[in-house]
Amino acid sequence: MSTCKSQTIYLLAAIFVCCMPGAPLFSQNATLIEVSPPVHHMGSVPDNQPVHCVFILTNRSQEVMKIVKVNTPCVCTVATPNPSELEPGRETRVEIILNPKNRFGFLRWEIGVVTNLSEAAILLPFDVTIYKDGFISQEAVYFGEIRRGVAVEKKIWVSPRLAPDFHVNKVYCEVPDLPECFAVSWEAVVYDGFYPAPRRAYCINVAPRKDIPFGRIEGKLYILTDAPGYEKIELPVAVVVSGEIGLSRDYLAFGLVAHKRAVTKSIMVYNREGKSFKMQSANVNLPFAHTEIKNIIPDQYYEVSVTVRPDRGTSAGEFRGKLTIATSSEDQPTLHVAVQGFVPLAASEEKQDK
Repeated sequence: MSTCKSQTIYLLAAIFVCCMPGAPLFSQNATLIEVSPPVHHMGSVPDNQPVHCVFILTNRSQEVMKIVKVNTPCVCTVATPNPSELEPGRETRVEIILNPKNRFGFLRWEIGVVTNLSEAAILLPFDVTIYKDGFISQEAVYFGEIRRGVAVEKKIWVSPRLAPDFHVNKVYCEVPDLPECFAVSWEAVVYDGFYPAPRRAYCINVAPRKDIPFGRIEGKLYILTDAPGYEKIELPVAVVVSGEIGLSRDYLAFGLVAHKRAVTKSIMVYNREGKSFKMQSANVNLPFAHTEIKNIIPDQYYEVSVTVRPDRGTSAGEFRGKLTIATSSEDQPTLHVAVQGFVPLAASEEKQDK
């Protein structure tokens, strides 16, 4: 923790910006709040353990200070003053707890304490360097949306702490019903992102291939090693590949759909470059679903509506399907959108189960 001397922060009740000779810069009622320490340096911490620090605020004014609000930078940080009301000359402790989960690297943040004595917040700055405490740098490989043909790459580092001399034997990706969609490579390196110090690791490089199919691609990344307990590491991998034909969404989630109840979801289909194209068909491979196509802007902007209406013969439980859209585009003659929902048990079926 920092051993810096206390810093006095002057909260000005009034500031005269007039430049006339002899004009006072501060009003006689300027408020004094002492903050100690002026900044907290938390040092290096693992990402799986909350860390905390304490600031001391001392009321050096002649008035009662009331803490009316504490602003934190994100939900991962909690700041608690105790007490929240100070007589002149008294002090309060502001305890800050940071949950570093899903954070990485050097971070510097400020807590803002708002009091009744000034509109300006008292700033409590702190910094911390967060390292991954585990054997892998991330639990998933998500690319988000990319344009096909544009080179992007994700890196994952693997290093079981108790097996410093381990080797990665093979890395590969599998996507159901599709050929190879991702290129992978790996190499031994020294990685400084693991807690508590740099150590030997393997860097895994994953990149979508230039000819990867359009649409949402989901699969698994497998890392095979000789480290005991880590012989086969499995991570989800996903990417949304776009081209000249754009979709307003790449997934249709219907939620709960009761028997004989109709639910409709829509998706917009358009050319990103403003070129004309034809929507030829749109079909869903579910027996209780049907589609409708509307040409909103002639040959440029289409709306595809999908309606699901499970009948009494539809089994209760989750349903999954695929919306297939055929267009006149040479690059994207076919687009696929996942369809998902859940049919609950009918009231009569629930009684029978009981």
